[in-house]
Amino acid sequence: MCVERGYATVGSGNHSECDLALWANGEVRLWIEIKRCWSGREFIRKPKEQCALWYSDIAKLRSVDVRCVRWFMLVGVFDRDPLAKDVRSDAVIGAIRSIFPSRLIASQSTPTTWLADDGMSHIAAWIWEWPSDAEIEPIGQPAR
Repeated sequence: MCVERGYATVGSGNHSECDLALWANGEVRLWIEIKRCWSGREFIRKPKEQCALWYSDIAKLRSVDVRCVRWFMLVGVFDRDPLAKDVRSDAVIGAIRSIFPSRLIASQSTPTTWLADDGMSHIAAWIWEWPSDAEIEPIGQPAR
């Protein structure tokens, strides 16, 4: 495993780094980008800014050899269960639900106490996967 591994050699001029790269038999087999997210009535949510950062990391995964598996992970804190079916009016949760829904392989939410009286009640995580030989679709396009 390598943390903050470059997507390209240092001499290439590309200084983009991947959060985690896992190796097997001398080759990178899994590239993982991890981002944070948050939403709470008492917090400045910035859904457009958060979403732009997520898609920026997904775009970095497009540069990886298509024979590798690629994951995008989101981890965040919320003032409600973001996986509940009745959560519709939250722009951040709506944006998360719109990210490549056919590529979502795991999601989990659990009650938690973040800081006393901060209003946050849940921590949640999502994982999207592009298996080997699957190209990352343009945003808004269905998986092939």
